[in-house]
Amino acid sequence: TEIYTLSLHDALPISKQLKIELNWLARSAQSNDLVVIFLSSHGTPRNRDTAEVNYIATTDTETEPEDNLYATSIPMVGISDVVRERIKAQRTVILLDTCHSGAAVRNASTVKDASASDEALERIRQGIGRAIVTSSSPEEQSYEGKPYDNGYFTHFLLEALRKDNGKDNIEQIYTAVKQNVANAASSIKRKQTPVFSKSEHGEDIVIGAAPGGAGTR
Repeated sequence: TEIYTLSLHDALPISKQLKIELNWLARSAQSNDLVVIFLSSHGTPRNRDTAEVNYIATTDTETEPEDNLYATSIPMVGISDVVRERIKAQRTVILLDTCHSGAAVRNASTVKDASASDEALERIRQGIGRAIVTSSSPEEQSYEGKPYDNGYFTHFLLEALRKDNGKDNIEQIYTAVKQNVANAASSIKRKQTPVFSKSEHGEDIVIGAAPGGAGTR
């Protein structure tokens, strides 16, 4: 068993590069491997798109007009579809901090951030051994601020992953992250509720399981 990780944050690549990296995962990971995708970026609300699609914004995303947004960004459901349709690994985790986490986005100040849609979460349930954890519900924004260096979701996700030598399963990690993020948001009089979705079939997913090897991009 090998663990393949793809971490995209801060200075995000262009949309084309993101798709290249995802296809690298699809080519590299085999059925008995573990794939972990962490993506930190801005997300666009559904009312910005004719088909009411949430998009992940990358460094080359143009938020205006709508046709440019469609052409220069990645649909959030597209990440779910890559996992469901192209990645062979039977254990795959997607971690989405899709709001205020440092992506350089053109005209970002005009966009009210949004998290993954219910459709993106539901598509994950159609696979085997799939799980997705998002930083907030589709109607909420995600927050960051002192005393944390990262956004609330990323900070408490890292904290939970280090707990118990990384042996907690993804459900246990989500439970800890959800409570801590909600408390942090409440302290600034905001609401932020991480969301979890998992396929009905497949074994427990433990990200900290010792691998036989590893692949990282």
